[in-house]
Amino acid sequence: MMDLTILLGLIFWQGLVAVLTWYGIRRMPQTEDASEDYFAGGRSLKWYIVSGSLMLTNLSAEQLVGLNGNVFTDGCLVNIWWEAGACIAIMLTASLFLPRYMQLGVITTTSFIGERYDRMLRSWMSMAYVLNISLLVGPTVLYNGAIGIQRLLDRTDLPVAYFTTAIGLLGAIYAVGGGLKAVAVSDCFNGLGLLVAGMWVPLAAISMLPNGLNDLFDHPENLQVWTDTCPVWDQTTRIRADTRPSMPWDIIPLGATIKNLEYWAMSQFIVQRALAAESLAHGQKGVLFAALMKVIGFAFLCMPGILAVVFVRLGIQDGNGNPFEIGEIADQIFPAMVDFVMPAWTKGVFMGILLGSVLSTFNSALNSASTMFALEIYKPYINTEASQESLVRVGSFFGVFLTLASFFLAPQFSEFEAIFKALQLYGTFVAVPAFSVFFVGILTTLPDALAAKSGFIVGAVCVILMQFLERDGAVFYGFEPPAYATLHYLHIMTLSFLLAMEVTAIMTYSPMLRQLFGGTGTPTPYVQKSKPAVDQTPFASLHLIILGISVALTTLLSVLQLSSVVGFYVFWLLWFVVAILLLWAPVPDAVPVDGKAGPQGAGSFLLSLRTNTYSRSSIVAAQI
Repeated sequence: MMDLTILLGLIFWQGLVAVLTWYGIRRMPQTEDASEDYFAGGRSLKWYIVSGSLMLTNLSAEQLVGLNGNVFTDGCLVNIWWEAGACIAIMLTASLFLPRYMQLGVITTTSFIGERYDRMLRSWMSMAYVLNISLLVGPTVLYNGAIGIQRLLDRTDLPVAYFTTAIGLLGAIYAVGGGLKAVAVSDCFNGLGLLVAGMWVPLAAISMLPNGLNDLFDHPENLQVWTDTCPVWDQTTRIRADTRPSMPWDIIPLGATIKNLEYWAMSQFIVQRALAAESLAHGQKGVLFAALMKVIGFAFLCMPGILAVVFVRLGIQDGNGNPFEIGEIADQIFPAMVDFVMPAWTKGVFMGILLGSVLSTFNSALNSASTMFALEIYKPYINTEASQESLVRVGSFFGVFLTLASFFLAPQFSEFEAIFKALQLYGTFVAVPAFSVFFVGILTTLPDALAAKSGFIVGAVCVILMQFLERDGAVFYGFEPPAYATLHYLHIMTLSFLLAMEVTAIMTYSPMLRQLFGGTGTPTPYVQKSKPAVDQTPFASLHLIILGISVALTTLLSVLQLSSVVGFYVFWLLWFVVAILLLWAPVPDAVPVDGKAGPQGAGSFLLSLRTNTYSRSSIVAAQI
């Protein structure tokens, strides 16, 4: 049976988060537009809520469990590029993508596609994201959460489906019942808990090493972030051999960067939080703080995995003389580490926090998919006369449907050896066509809908059909990997993207081909038509903070590659300096879009929307 202290700790934490979420929502302003309030949080989120929700939406069991499993398997820190390296994409989001989105006043990132190109391409992109969230993101989040909690409870005798169902039901309560506000506010509280508990695990593990950090830094091969060979662990033979890791150096400059950019700058699943900010400045500061936190995310998303390598090598034992043991699969490394290093009395609260991280990502996925279905598919194609209230109901029903589908799909992911890699691999099916149309749309004005659709189709077809060149991709298609299946899936993604760009360029500058496919001989340059919904004053310290984060990131990667203990401490000092500068950097009061400043900034402005002439409904209607 479940230990009573674990059960009480779990109930205590989640009960506390629920109460604080309820109180936080009551303190936030409401708008007359039901759909905007439900799907975009009434555009009232402060920078710290944006940041907290971004971090927890991204940070969940598929990383705590899956990424630490990848690190343990590789025997080095090349997977840090999914964490610390991702801050490069997040800084680009804050400086380049977010201002463009907020100039248009959009609720969904695909609304940008509709504004920049046409409704058909917008619908293609919306459907691709809805399918990706429904079939991949939601189920994998539930599965990884179930694996972690199952191991912490020591109930491997129970089917994983029991745990996925229980977690999914709780997540649906937040997402379906409360909308984006409930998701964002609960994310913040769970984020604070996960930050404390997540940092506790590696610190407790380091304290168990005879010589502390020196036992890790004395083996430079375990700290490499840019390499072609690592001491990779074979799950079948359970021994290590120097071979190519899951992220060799040659895929990082283009492949990993493209995937990170698509995720952080274009995916509705993530960007929706920033779009709900009460002003551009609040959105940018929140996104930058998330970038700063990603720099140190490796401490609990990568370090437990590499410390497990050290534990096995040194034969570390707990207080009862029991050695650290590896589970049947690498994805069990993180819960095994938690069970080994954490005091018994903390496990209940930690499991509650782990559950919170799972819920944050799952309910964010539900809310994002529901938003896109209601605003991008149901309203334009099924019921063009739908009221704002009916859109909320449709979004809620769709969220319930996705929850039920996830219950069925989640246990199926037990067939994969490395769930994090599977998530990244199959995510490229959407990432390539999405990145091609967003990349062109943000940086240029000339390629029109015809050229973008051509690139979209070619990119999608190429990335799917070329999977047979990758071992796991060949398995996905149901046949034995051939000898030539040696390309990395991120190489395939890069090649597909370049082909998509080539086709887009050809369809832009070739009058003959354009006319052959029903277009005009010359594309018409894009001119912005929509107007912003919130104050567009940028965050004044944007460039200074980006410089500070870049220096901190470069320092971290350098000291790990060079295996310098002293440099590691210098990095943390530098990071704290940047964090203090960012926290103290002021955010100006938001000015209403009609140019009349409210007495208390954006908060009072949003409250006054109920009586003022400015109508949020017109924004939603314009996007639809």
